[in-house]
Amino acid sequence: MRTIGLRTIGLRVRTIGLRVRSNGLRVRTNGLRTIDLRENTMGCSASQVHIDSRSTGMQKPHLPQSGTFSATTSGASSTWMSVDVDKLLMAEGYDETRSDAFHWWNVVDKLNTPTPMTVIPDTKRKTWKTIRLFVSSTFKDMNSEREHLVKQIFPQLRQWCEGRKLRLIECDLRWGIPKDSDTSKTLIGCLSQIDRCREENGCPYFLCMLSERYGWCPQPTEVPDHIKSRYKWMPGVSVTSLEILTGAYWDHNPNALFMLRSSEFLENVKDSECRASCTESKESPMQSLCTLKGKLRERFPQQVREYRTEVSHPNSQTLQLTGLEDFGQTVLENFKVLIDKQYPSDCLGEDLSIGEIQRLEHENFMIQRSQVRSWELHGSAGGPPDSEVLLGRDEVLKEVRGYIEEDNSSPPSLALVGSPGAGKSAVLAFCSKEFTAKPKYKTFFHFVGATPGSTDLYQVLNRLWTDLAPTEEKIPSDLDEMVRSMETLFLRASRIAKKEGFKKLVLFIDALNQMDDEGNAQSLRWLPSRFPGNMRVVVSTLDGKCRDSLRNKKPPAREVFVEPLDYDIRKQIVTQILAEFSKTLDSEQLSTMVSKEDAGRPLWLSVACEELRIFGSFSGLSQKIVDLPGQLIGLLDMVLTRIISSYGEDLVKATLCLIEASRFGLLETELVELLAVDPVIPPVSGSKAERYRKTEDKIPMAKWALIFLGLKQYLRPSGNSGEGRLDFYHRTISKVVRNVYMGNEADTIKWHTRLADFFENCHDAERKAEELPYHCEAIGDFKRLKACLLEMDVFKILYQESTKLQLMKYWQLIGGYEIAAEAYVNALAMYKKENNLVDIDEIEPVQVRVAWFILDIGQYDLAQSLLEEVLEQLRQKYGEECKLMSGCLVALVTLFYRHALKFVYGSNPALQHCKRMGKIYGALCVKVYKKFWPKTDLELGRNLALCSYFCREVIDEAQNILEKVGEKRALAHVLYTKATANQYNDDINVPVKLFERSLELCMLEFGKYHIQTARCYQLYGQLYWNRYARLDPGRRDWLESSLPLYGHELEIQEELLGPTHPITVRARQDNIIVLTSLGRKNEAEELKEKQPHDHEAL
Repeated sequence: MRTIGLRTIGLRVRTIGLRVRSNGLRVRTNGLRTIDLRENTMGCSASQVHIDSRSTGMQKPHLPQSGTFSATTSGASSTWMSVDVDKLLMAEGYDETRSDAFHWWNVVDKLNTPTPMTVIPDTKRKTWKTIRLFVSSTFKDMNSEREHLVKQIFPQLRQWCEGRKLRLIECDLRWGIPKDSDTSKTLIGCLSQIDRCREENGCPYFLCMLSERYGWCPQPTEVPDHIKSRYKWMPGVSVTSLEILTGAYWDHNPNALFMLRSSEFLENVKDSECRASCTESKESPMQSLCTLKGKLRERFPQQVREYRTEVSHPNSQTLQLTGLEDFGQTVLENFKVLIDKQYPSDCLGEDLSIGEIQRLEHENFMIQRSQVRSWELHGSAGGPPDSEVLLGRDEVLKEVRGYIEEDNSSPPSLALVGSPGAGKSAVLAFCSKEFTAKPKYKTFFHFVGATPGSTDLYQVLNRLWTDLAPTEEKIPSDLDEMVRSMETLFLRASRIAKKEGFKKLVLFIDALNQMDDEGNAQSLRWLPSRFPGNMRVVVSTLDGKCRDSLRNKKPPAREVFVEPLDYDIRKQIVTQILAEFSKTLDSEQLSTMVSKEDAGRPLWLSVACEELRIFGSFSGLSQKIVDLPGQLIGLLDMVLTRIISSYGEDLVKATLCLIEASRFGLLETELVELLAVDPVIPPVSGSKAERYRKTEDKIPMAKWALIFLGLKQYLRPSGNSGEGRLDFYHRTISKVVRNVYMGNEADTIKWHTRLADFFENCHDAERKAEELPYHCEAIGDFKRLKACLLEMDVFKILYQESTKLQLMKYWQLIGGYEIAAEAYVNALAMYKKENNLVDIDEIEPVQVRVAWFILDIGQYDLAQSLLEEVLEQLRQKYGEECKLMSGCLVALVTLFYRHALKFVYGSNPALQHCKRMGKIYGALCVKVYKKFWPKTDLELGRNLALCSYFCREVIDEAQNILEKVGEKRALAHVLYTKATANQYNDDINVPVKLFERSLELCMLEFGKYHIQTARCYQLYGQLYWNRYARLDPGRRDWLESSLPLYGHELEIQEELLGPTHPITVRARQDNIIVLTSLGRKNEAEELKEKQPHDHEAL
């Protein structure tokens, strides 16, 4: 089962000019522009909202965002969006009974934006961005141009864009319009796509092609009032003309290109039917077309281009043109220039780190959940003019603020609890935004399920580590080790925040219950019961395991129940939502609606009001309200059933099922390809196999526009900002889709199979790595899973700190680490052969990376073989010492260090071999680093510390460097190594002081349950044992001093590694030896019973 984020539509209020709506209501940006979005057209993007962000490491979003239109030039209050077109027509003397006497061109220029839109180059972009190119033209006469664009030009432009981390989506809406679509759906399907282009890129990328047709002109009675109002339709304006006006003309769009075909081709059109299909026969459209072309030439003198074509078959009934090469090149080169101006390739810079991407994604999500809706307006009496309150949540907010601001030297966490859709996420996002804006508070927020990977416990803890207490030391790669480090991490984070001058460090973590329960995440072992006095932790969860875990902590978490909205607040919300659309309910209707079972949930109210808004029959309204399901799941089921029926039947249903079956949501470009199959819905049967065939490369964009139009209120962007990935807005929607539309397990597997087939042939390695292994696991296809993991491009992506545990898990499913190691050795050989890699400079990065993974999974012999092969080839090319050897040498020293820790007895031949080889490679590693790194470089100090286990002569130098740069974690290692080197000093206080200092640093930096702390305890205990055994067997006090130190190490290793791990077995044997020497045989026997027989460590 897949989990996604809990997206509660919150109830927020703001009394300043910034107003943002995302679900079919209204957008006003800085009070400059008002857009009435009456048909589910999207509002302004979250990245356009300005907040004062002081959360750790965040980039502050600005308004306007770079890469969008300039607010200073496009935000005049007289823009066409704010014009009341009905009043304008009345002022011009328009008489609806004589609409044929009205000439649109006498009015159209009154809506012009006085100053042209300005493109602001995005000079700081580091992630993928979607480019939406809207193609506008008449239908019957432009087939040749469209085919040339689709087959020749757009593939070239798409490839060019991908080289700049841009995803091109061409919005060509003349293909695939359903035959039974009414005027409203046709118009809104086209025009809403222009809105999406504007939201995505500011100035829409707009290609217009015109010839001798003006296009279809709907009659005034065919155009719904909300479309007339929103898009300023006027009598006599064709659909094509309205696209031009809204997408380019009124805003003076600099990203528009107008291609006008010369009429010379008509001389060679001999067939009368063909000629009639590509010309106008009536005077009115001919006059309108001539006027339109003239206005375009006048307003866009540099953006109008004329082109010529040849008729290939003069006597054909369909128009077939050739000679389109110049036309295509003009389009290609023009949009390359326009795109490069807005998204310059030389400003792309280095890729964002994984941590930076995650911070940006969660910040965007927080802003989305903090957006303000006009129907939530509820000013606080006496509050400041920019005050913001959460409607109906005064008491909840009071408790959260009180918890954060109160004095408490050891506070527990605070948990927001309540039913799905109750508004917990809204409250948490609202509070995180509020305290982020306060200069004395340092904040961290994580919304589980909001972004790819955000449900994974390791990634949650990794974010906490890197954002709150960054360190040069390598982050623990083991989940259990990471969990045990968290209490120490929180202590360190609180000290850092205090040192930075913050009054409080506040953590907000939403939807704990949606975390994957890998590693028993929902037991919340990683979350302490108490926190430092300057730290507060606010979480949210549903009933279940997480809430039980919070209650069982000592002390238990403080709970705040997010109650259903009270009766009066419900009525107020419904009244204000519907008032946005000039609709009202009488008292009986209103009472019936707000008395429904789940009407106290904000999500239920929002969905129900949307259903009433689009309901067309006033006489049946009362019965419609009665028939609304009282439960949220039932309501969403009814809504999805209507959307499926109205917006594409099986295509809509398949879209829902594909998104639900996906791991992290799907890109639009992926969905339009996935839907181009027959049958689009897998047949219901008992068999797991599914046969289907591709019908085309992708479904027509007109069909996708209709699908998206129906579903958009229930979808949200997921993943990197701007990449066009879609996922469900709320977990309850996911639940409905899974239960109602995905059927039984066999049918669910068919959706996973379809996605596995798709991503197996995907050329985007990142998406392949995200999705294909997940679907192979879901369908139990371990052969295909193994083949995927062995692809080097996929391996490079998965073998990173944040995902390598998942990679290891996949190999455990396939058959274990021995199989993995052998398979990667063979795959590496094949990779080198297929890519003709013969130069060691090309081989070294990939072979060392593979060797590190094999080392991490404990297959030391194979890892050693790969590393030594690289080292030998480097010697042959560069001599005994070169900088490129450094990575290989560090891996070899690490390998022998880890291997050596397994053994009990110093006389063990395997241990002696590890020490001997470690000394050889450690000495060479020291020489290389000293030769090629500055004397005070942190990297040098860290690696000298590593080598000091085998090369004691560099201990002092490592210590000096690490003390100068303040690297305490590596210093702890150096100190206990130095103490061990001095264990036979005449003055025992010399090594004891070093061990005590090292142990203090270990506890401070790592916490007790960490491999470094365990190693310090072990060597500290060994100090007393060795002095007892070798110097003075009569010193029983030394023997007794060693026992508690060995005991601490055993406790840690059992917790970290388990009872049968070789290192744990060795630690237990140390305790047995000491207990036996002390004559405490019964205790020694108890430990002996736990030891495995014939173990390598013994």
